[in-house]
Amino acid sequence: MVFVKNCFGILRHYSTGTSKTLPFAISRSKTANYPVYIDYKSGGNQVQTIIRRIEGDDNALLKELISDLAIPKADASINRLTKQIVIKGNHSQRVKQWIQDHGF
Repeated sequence: MVFVKNCFGILRHYSTGTSKTLPFAISRSKTANYPVYIDYKSGGNQVQTIIRRIEGDDNALLKELISDLAIPKADASINRLTKQIVIKGNHSQRVKQWIQDHGF
């Protein structure tokens, strides 16, 4: 369990334990937020969800996301250079909830 004080002085507690040992981890940003972002391409016509700050096996994380969130396999990919997962569409709230449910 980690206690983090935000910019308003409010102390929040975050769980660090997971129910099972996973071969990957997703670390939070400096402000204790989830590293899930929305990127707009082609003048806002193409929306992508980007997951950053992945440690460990990114292939295992991608497989878990595809199976748990029912994302089509063709819509998700890994950027090997930046070690980020890119998913077509706006799935940020679902991904953030999934990360929270897994205790990251």
